[in-house]
Amino acid sequence: MFEESVWRAYLTNQLIKLKLSDLKLYLLVGFIWWIWHLPYIMKFLSEREIQNTLPVGRFTFFLIGMITVACWTVMYTEIFRITKSVWPLVIMHNIIRKGDLTK
Repeated sequence: MFEESVWRAYLTNQLIKLKLSDLKLYLLVGFIWWIWHLPYIMKFLSEREIQNTLPVGRFTFFLIGMITVACWTVMYTEIFRITKSVWPLVIMHNIIRKGDLTK
């Protein structure tokens, strides 16, 4: 709930008001969202958890994650624009997180 409130309900909403192009909006929100996850991936996620998720090294996991977040940013932003609600995003985020925990 916290992430979607900050990244979508506040940040994305404010950037939409600035009339940024879609590309700038996606890149800025995606970059900030990725930086938010950076300490978790680079410091707190164990090698075992990385290997259980994707059998690659930490740096490759970092790069793949960056691309994934960039793609998700487009999807999450457009769903927010269509629904004008963070609730579908909260549900999606929790489903994705639940999938991570069951591996």
